[in-house]
Amino acid sequence: MKDDKEMSEKMNEFIDKVCQMEGAAAGFAFASGMAAVYSTLAALLNSGDHIVSAGSVFGATHSLFINYFPKWGIETTYFDIDKP
Repeated sequence: MKDDKEMSEKMNEFIDKVCQMEGAAAGFAFASGMAAVYSTLAALLNSGDHIVSAGSVFGATHSLFINYFPKWGIETTYFDIDKP
């Protein structure tokens, strides 16, 4: 098993290579898409914020919106993407 330092170096190398390919100054890497979704929303949202989301959002994201964010004072309203 690789030690934490080696894993950190490998992760940094991966992030650097993706940033080079994408022309980005910096970036992040996550173990899953849901980890990326949660981390992004948790960094940007505050108590009292309101999310407007498509009703067809991914199930785990919907779970965040209805089970966790209300506990932190964040509300969600859904809209139907088929009804402009």
